Amino acid sequence: MDGEVPMPRPKADDRPDRWRSVLLVVLLASLVVVVWELVPATWQHHVGWRDTPTLRQVTHAFWYHLNPVALTLAELVLLVGAGGALVAPAPGSSRRWLLGSFAGALLLQVAPRLVPLSWTYSFPPELAEQGRAILAAAAPMDALASAIDLVPLLLAITLGLLRAGVHEERRSPHRAVGSMLVFAMSLQLALLAVVALALVGPLQPDGWLGRGLALLVVAYAATAARRVLRRNGTTGRLGPWLDAATRLLVVLPGWAMVFTGLEAIEFGGQHLLAFGDREGLVTMAELPRYAVHFVARGCATALAGHDLIVRVRSAAATTATA
Repeated sequence: MDGEVPMPRPKADDRPDRWRSVLLVVLLASLVVVVWELVPATWQHHVGWRDTPTLRQVTHAFWYHLNPVALTLAELVLLVGAGGALVAPAPGSSRRWLLGSFAGALLLQVAPRLVPLSWTYSFPPELAEQGRAILAAAAPMDALASAIDLVPLLLAITLGLLRAGVHEERRSPHRAVGSMLVFAMSLQLALLAVVALALVGPLQPDGWLGRGLALLVVAYAATAARRVLRRNGTTGRLGPWLDAATRLLVVLPGWAMVFTGLEAIEFGGQHLLAFGDREGLVTMAELPRYAVHFVARGCATALAGHDLIVRVRSAAATTATA
């Protein structure tokens, strides 16, 4: 129409972020599944304690219930925050819902792990020596159980922040924050793979686990290096193609080899994964539950990283215009 002034094309930072909306829906759905499973399990934990007089005699009720109750509350807090973020009328309030619930959930997940095992149990004098021996014998398995939960949490947080960095890099390529986040998280993943290779490599020197970890070291170290070269203008337009080729040819085979190797590894005479008639610390029936937990943690971290970037950017823009 004559005389009509064309509307300016919105900047990348002002476009509706469908990636965030999709992740919120995935997070909400996975948290519903997690909470549906955790609430009855926490109640059964209490029932088992209540119906076992000997257990009540040698444990402190608060410390014995702290870990399962805190983990359940963490998922509930995150569920409420994700729901609030999804229905919030304004982007700012949506980000506050998500970041606040993520901080609270992370605190509830980590704080109970700092409680010494000796706080939970209190043996009478006639059983003190026997009790200490029982706790000493159970300590390795208790440490392994904590690692089974905390290592995936650390991995999910790192991968979530990596996804947030990749998204920011694509959405706002002119800003350095996305590349910096991808660089930092890729370097951390490479170092985690190196540590894992040093720890578990001797347990399976010729298996798939070591080979997969070595591929992941190469892949994530190369990803971190490319961010440095990209900021210097070295890779040019080949950067995205190199990233896609690395994911397809190195990262995916690396993770496949790692999971294949974990199936065969043993800790203290027990396999990590139970398969068929073989006993293990984690059964195949439990794997979907762990997978849903991992998806929820990864999505929550990716969203929190994204929202924190946006909030810092908004605060900087407000300060610059003041």
